[in-house]
Amino acid sequence: LLLLVASFALYYVVLGPLWSGAGSVWQPSQGISTLKSLNVQYTDTISQAETLLSQAESLQKQYGNISEASKEKMALMVPNKVDPVRLLSEVSGIANQTGLTIGGLGYTELSEGNGKGGYLISFNVKTNYEKFKELMYNYETSLRLFTVKNVSFTVPEKDTSIITFQVKLETYYIK
Repeated sequence: LLLLVASFALYYVVLGPLWSGAGSVWQPSQGISTLKSLNVQYTDTISQAETLLSQAESLQKQYGNISEASKEKMALMVPNKVDPVRLLSEVSGIANQTGLTIGGLGYTELSEGNGKGGYLISFNVKTNYEKFKELMYNYETSLRLFTVKNVSFTVPEKDTSIITFQVKLETYYIK
């Protein structure tokens, strides 16, 4: 009888609290069941970290296989930082290649977060539709990445082929 009472007391005082982490007489900081679930979480995290590490090594190897000329083109497409004055000069230069002069050239810096940034560039140009298509093609094929956000136009009152276009472009950089 004493052995039976001692075994129940041992379970109630020591083994039960060790397993659950909660006891009336003695309370360990964490029970075995809690530690087992933490062990499963840590094991999963370690396996995910190993997967991410192997992906990072694979991507690093792929990046190493890219030629220096391609890396330079990528740096032009989405640079690490942008000088707004040079950016506006580049936008104006692309228009000059088309034979057009742009007016009302301005920019607004966009804050996108997540390591990305950008500029919203706005300008207007007076030209015919064919020259405007050529201008948009030049922005499309330039090395810098431009996204056309908005194009609006004003039709002249007189019957001429000259139209005033208002353009908003977005370009990006890595913060």
